[in-house]
Amino acid sequence: MKKRSSKLVGMGILFVLHLLFFTSTVGSQAVDYEKRIDAYTIYGKGVYLYPDGSWEYSGIPGVFDVERNNVGRLEEVSIEDLLPAEVTSIYDGDTLTVSIALPPPGILKEDRIRLLGINTPELKTGGWPEFYAIEAKDFTTSMVKGKAVYLAFESKWRDSFGRLLCYLYLEGELPLNIQLLRKGYARVYRPAKSHFHDQFLGLEAEARKEGIGIWQENRGKPIILYIHNNALEEYVEIANNSEKVTDLSGWRLRDAIGNEIIIPAGAVIPAGETLRIYSGKNGIESPPESFYPTRINIWNNSGDSAMLFDNRGRLVSEYEY
Repeated sequence: MKKRSSKLVGMGILFVLHLLFFTSTVGSQAVDYEKRIDAYTIYGKGVYLYPDGSWEYSGIPGVFDVERNNVGRLEEVSIEDLLPAEVTSIYDGDTLTVSIALPPPGILKEDRIRLLGINTPELKTGGWPEFYAIEAKDFTTSMVKGKAVYLAFESKWRDSFGRLLCYLYLEGELPLNIQLLRKGYARVYRPAKSHFHDQFLGLEAEARKEGIGIWQENRGKPIILYIHNNALEEYVEIANNSEKVTDLSGWRLRDAIGNEIIIPAGAVIPAGETLRIYSGKNGIESPPESFYPTRINIWNNSGDSAMLFDNRGRLVSEYEY
């Protein structure tokens, strides 16, 4: 009994030291101590979790949270600030189970995670797996098996299935989320935009243009590579993935509700090159190598889908953002 008592006293002293540490490091930041759920220590640093899922780590709100800390690109995060874990099982390319030696409050010692911002093909238990689902799982397995991993989060840190939503980092490697996109094992998750949605769209576009992985069907034909839409300009970028010059004269672009752009005569794309089709009342002058068939805004700011039809009315390519 005496031993247990001294241990409790020691823990109490450590907790007070943590409070003093936070008081001294927060500085001018407004911290509501009453709303903190609990405290823990990782690598000797204090961690607090708030009811809304946000973090406070070493006195800095949300170091684990890339969204609240306005991290510009996924590669900018240092693994020293992240939650260390070990992968214990892999369900598919984007869903894993991890073991966490010192889990902060609200996280289990063994928890299932879902990679943020991307979507790999489904294995479909009890049915046929989607195209490239097995390859995506095999790649994820090869990347994380027997290695330490590190987790970063956004302000929403669990999905409707109770899985932890995270970015997964490895020592000396790009984050797994990025690698799956770059190598064509995943597409951008579009129902909900992640903090790095725009960066991920760019990575997906590169894989689609190369026609690798799940994008193999894009080889040998023109495809909608990307739709750019902001307050200044909107355009569709079309890539010619074939080995010959393609004339898009008379081809059509159609949005989700049936609005169409008829591509004008002279819209020719050399093999391996791209061409932009502008629309709307753009605030900048379109470059000479582009085409500007309409001043009507076509593409929605909040998201849309596009279909490219050839001059015989055959669907050639689809894109969603």
